[in-house]
Amino acid sequence: MLRRKNRVHNTYEAQTEFLQKFGHGGNEGATTAAPSTAPQTEAQPATEGSAIQGLVKTWTIDASQDKYYYWTVVVSVAFVYNLLFVIARQVFVDLIGPTGVSICAEGAPPYRNFSRECTDDQLMNMKVMPTIELYPDMGWSRWWWTRMMWAILDLVMDSIYWLDIFVRTRTGFLEQGLVVRDIEKIRKNYHESKQFKYDIISIIPIDYVLGWPWPVSWFRPFPVVRLNRLLRIDRVRDCMERTETRSSMPNAFRVLCVVWYIIVIIHWNACFYFWISEMIGLGSDGWVYGPLNKQSLPDFYWSTLILTTIGEVPSPVQNVEYLFVTLDLMCGVLIFATIVGNVGSMISNMSAARTEFQNKMDGIKQYMELRRVSKQLEMRVIKWFDYLWANKQSLSDQQVLKVLPDKLQAEIAMQVHFETLRKVRIFQVRFTRNRFTLTMVAVL
Repeated sequence: MLRRKNRVHNTYEAQTEFLQKFGHGGNEGATTAAPSTAPQTEAQPATEGSAIQGLVKTWTIDASQDKYYYWTVVVSVAFVYNLLFVIARQVFVDLIGPTGVSICAEGAPPYRNFSRECTDDQLMNMKVMPTIELYPDMGWSRWWWTRMMWAILDLVMDSIYWLDIFVRTRTGFLEQGLVVRDIEKIRKNYHESKQFKYDIISIIPIDYVLGWPWPVSWFRPFPVVRLNRLLRIDRVRDCMERTETRSSMPNAFRVLCVVWYIIVIIHWNACFYFWISEMIGLGSDGWVYGPLNKQSLPDFYWSTLILTTIGEVPSPVQNVEYLFVTLDLMCGVLIFATIVGNVGSMISNMSAARTEFQNKMDGIKQYMELRRVSKQLEMRVIKWFDYLWANKQSLSDQQVLKVLPDKLQAEIAMQVHFETLRKVRIFQVRFTRNRFTLTMVAVL
């Protein structure tokens, strides 16, 4: 085992040395630079603050790097948070508790006989936030903690948005095929783009201005004004495109994306249905949402039925209900057609290689029948095709490698054929006929 590992290691070193010396872009006969005899000055240790400051001033990122892709994933998570919970928190008050009403107890324990709505002076001068332990009958205090949890999540997601603006000002762009890393040029290019305006609008803190007219003791959330955060949708597109490129199963990833789009549409439609039901009056007729249902799952189920047009839903009664159901049915038809079209094309793409291979095989069979080839030879040809398909050899190596640049083709050929060439006696002398050897590897 150790001998085998050593042989593999030596082979890799030989391949690397050969490519560095004689590969494309290499400098044949180049010699290693002589060690410098100039006196070395001792480097001054940099402080942590100066190192961070220097990093902030000089740091740039290439859009082709892995860390840039991972950052787009982080920003996409923040976008999905706003996409799902902005409308849900605005419609389903159970997620954040009743807004605009605060209950203050009269007197101190144990002489509290009744409670009433807090006045503005009480809220402004409140020094200690009441808790459930101190005031068990004050149910609104538990909602305060829930709202603060949402406020913290909002701050975290908005911090990601702010940091993303900084990342954009340091992301290199292509100019005449070369990556521009000059910070001033990158910043100017970003500030002159249309996306910069969208990014600025997406971080306007309207919800904080409207939600904190009082101290932290009473936070009134307004989730609907966070809809401007959805202007970062370009980051999600970028992340999905890069994920599809990196994925080993792109067709399966496209199917998952279609399913995700459908779930989001159904979710928003369910929220609109509950919102319209509240405007009309919960339980006022047979179409609107029932007054006893306080969960989002029944809404999601109703939205799924009407958008997929596969189930029966209560008939509308009022004009606004007819209008909403009509729009839903039209959207449902478009969604169903989109699903069928996308899934059909994806399945066709997944079986495209098999279809092409089968067409070639059918053509060979027809040729042999027209030429009256013997059954024995025909079976040998069919078995050969089965062998090719079983070993994933439906395309030739040259067709696959043709899309790669010459340098990558040479390196792949080196990895595949280098060990074989070394076994030939005329190539056993170290780098004999070096250019000829490289040409032989590339041809193989």
